[in-house]
Amino acid sequence: MPSTVAVIARSAAKYPVSFSLVVAVLRRPRLWGSALSVATGLIPQRWWTRAPYLPLPDRSWIGFRMETAYGSERSVPSSEDLVAYLEWSSSMSRLR
Repeated sequence: MPSTVAVIARSAAKYPVSFSLVVAVLRRPRLWGSALSVATGLIPQRWWTRAPYLPLPDRSWIGFRMETAYGSERSVPSSEDLVAYLEWSSSMSRLR
């Protein structure tokens, strides 16, 4: 049976997150709440019932979203796109 660290490392490799995306969000504290809200919205329901038992979004859904937005399912959004989306998401949540 593989170790927990190995399972997490394999799962993380399937979801490439650019270091620049993380830094872009960390540099903007006003977007932290919006980023957390968006991230939790990506977690599938009952994620604990399916291997690898981690709250990771469905790869096929992420691939579909990247293909429709950028033309390739292997695309990673730019920092500017992520910040623009989080700002938009934040402004939309204030309208509720």
